[in-house]
Amino acid sequence: MPPARKHTPWRTVPLPPDWASEVRPRILARDPRCRLRTHCWGARSVEVDHGDLGPDDHSDANLRGVCARCHAHRTGQQGASAANERRPKRLRPRDGRHPGIQ
Repeated sequence: MPPARKHTPWRTVPLPPDWASEVRPRILARDPRCRLRTHCWGARSVEVDHGDLGPDDHSDANLRGVCARCHAHRTGQQGASAANERRPKRLRPRDGRHPGIQ
């Protein structure tokens, strides 16, 4: 099993103390293949992703094993979405088509 990742400074919610010793190995054993499959066809799970219930919910129902490629893509999408929410409205991409092209 790959070594557990260390706590990184960009994490907004700290991981529980038993993350590396209990939680992460349990989820990777339960989900040996990527559950996201956005950029793979069921590659081996090497990372654990927090699902839709949020980054502070560490229950097994909210955690899933994922491959590094799919996890990086999902994390990038979440980061871009958060950055867009912080951006002033005048600088955000508009919804819909350009008014002059309709």
